[in-house]
Amino acid sequence: MISEIGASSDFITEFGKKCVRCGQCRSVCPVFTELKTEGFSPRARVFLADMIHRACKGSIGTSNSQDPAHMDHVDLSPGAQAFIGNAPTDILKKAWNRNLICLLCGACATDCPSGVPVCDIILAMRKEYVVHKGRPELVAELSQRIRETHNVTGDNNENRLLWMDELTPVPVHGEYQVTPFTRPQGLVYFTGCVASLYPGAYKIPRSMTQIMNRTGIRFALLGGEEWCCGYPLSLLGLDSEADEIAGHNLEKVISLGADTVMTSCPSCYYTWRNLIEKTGSHITVIHYTQLLSEIVVDKTVRLRPMEVMATYHDPCDLGRKCGVYDPPREVLRSIPGLIYKEITPSRKDARCCGGGGNLETIDPELSRKLAEARLSQASDTGAELIVTACQQCARTLSNAARKLPRTRNMPYRDGEPPRPDMEITVPRRMKVRDIADIVLSCLQSP
Repeated sequence: MISEIGASSDFITEFGKKCVRCGQCRSVCPVFTELKTEGFSPRARVFLADMIHRACKGSIGTSNSQDPAHMDHVDLSPGAQAFIGNAPTDILKKAWNRNLICLLCGACATDCPSGVPVCDIILAMRKEYVVHKGRPELVAELSQRIRETHNVTGDNNENRLLWMDELTPVPVHGEYQVTPFTRPQGLVYFTGCVASLYPGAYKIPRSMTQIMNRTGIRFALLGGEEWCCGYPLSLLGLDSEADEIAGHNLEKVISLGADTVMTSCPSCYYTWRNLIEKTGSHITVIHYTQLLSEIVVDKTVRLRPMEVMATYHDPCDLGRKCGVYDPPREVLRSIPGLIYKEITPSRKDARCCGGGGNLETIDPELSRKLAEARLSQASDTGAELIVTACQQCARTLSNAARKLPRTRNMPYRDGEPPRPDMEITVPRRMKVRDIADIVLSCLQSP
């Protein structure tokens, strides 16, 4: 499990020294697998993070190591090797931009034999860079957008409830009840920016609220008082701003008298768990798959058959970072007629969908290629349906599936020819659905 976001920069050099340059991380890194360039490998990122760290501290000089693992990705020009005090700005910018091409999925740290916390090193470096060298354009724009609108899209924050417009009353114990969003009986559903503000993801909160209504679970929504969880800011080194808006959300939840927060976004779940641990608040944080598992496995509801062969994609923030693997699988295996096939790799070794670490914003083409690769792994199971429990994963995989040609040669870089030896085939019939949508479609009337 990855340690808390925003760890101190003091350990950048300390843990960076633990990297023995064995290259094990390269075999599990989706970005390196696609680009095949050493400078995008996790071990290179560790070196670049240390370089930026020493530059920010005003002590960077000639590299202490001349081994081949360093030589592949170190700038050996006279200007790069001569900085003493402050490093040349253009080199630091290149190092910063290179480290942005990362999913922060955690696969490298999970597989590292030396226990190097690569993601924490990168995050600490980003925090230090922003403090000492100023805010790059991407960081400044995101900060301003969230500060002004309290969400990642820049929409009016009151639009967080637009997804409810098409909901109709649903029966609860023989009566009709609209989705409640006033004072809860203990549970607040924190829907997150993507599910609230991207129409393509509306189906997730719509499904979940109808399931809770059908099963008599009362809950509250914060609506316009729900702010971004802060995770996107933390990813870019803005920990203090992330803590500020997270504190707002916690204050609103406590003011409602709630004792439980449920999220459908794994990144929100990860952030809320860290927030509660940091503040010591007596709030229980659950992911919606955990509630669905409780409802389905305990036979609280009856499920009609679904004749389909399906597999499950583990979201990085839910699986590797939080250790939640079994609840979604328990739900799928409880559906009559559904044949479950495990994807390879899965669980802690699962490959990212391509939408992590803000990569979709930074390099949408690379993000799409990584999503295609994950769809190819899903199709290898023989399944016609890939289920996930993350609105970002669902959005990224769905967009890739819709645009995907039947075959593609990969990996390749711009300007280089395709490689026939790396051909992948993904059937057009592969569909992507959220697990709450699956459960709702299988619910029988009480």
